[in-house]
Amino acid sequence: MLPLFKVFSLIVRVFARPVIARTKAAHLKKAQSGHTNWVKKFYVRLGNFQHKWDQKIDSKFMGIDKKSSDFFFKPLNDEVALEKGVEFFYEILIYALLITLPTYEMYTAQQDSKKKSDQNNEKLNNLMKQIDENKQHSQANIQKLEEQDQIRQELMKQLNVISIQSFAQLDDLSKNWNLKTHQLIEENQRLKQELEQLKLKYSKDEDQ
Repeated sequence: MLPLFKVFSLIVRVFARPVIARTKAAHLKKAQSGHTNWVKKFYVRLGNFQHKWDQKIDSKFMGIDKKSSDFFFKPLNDEVALEKGVEFFYEILIYALLITLPTYEMYTAQQDSKKKSDQNNEKLNNLMKQIDENKQHSQANIQKLEEQDQIRQELMKQLNVISIQSFAQLDDLSKNWNLKTHQLIEENQRLKQELEQLKLKYSKDEDQ
């Protein structure tokens, strides 16, 4: 972990050096002029802190015990500490930018992705609602068709019953008609016979 941090720190320092060199000169000039004494003290303390921090990292990397390495953590003189403090201050700014900008980009991308995901979820929910509504309408139509089919079947049954009854009545009427016709024929024959008998009897009476 520590070697990677050192390499990353070195890369940042290399790429940031042109910016740091320009701004450092202006800050050193203002700090050394004495007009802003508190700024100079701030940079001196920051430079000593950065120097001590580098010494601790180097001692841990080389495996030196912390207690024995305290002897080497000597404060720098004000000029060197001031220069290191200004340099370290702008390194911190660059670190912050390198971390903040990608983090912000990731955050905005995540928010956009979340927004799109929410929109897609909303569209999906609306689509599911439409599907459910269509399903309900379809079920209602199916139920209506089933009811109509039941009504049709009932009507067919009633028509069959009526047809059977009608055919039965027609058959009865036909049988009655045939019976009446047969009776009429027999009655007609009987009347003919009686008429013949009467004719014979009348003819005999005339002969006498």
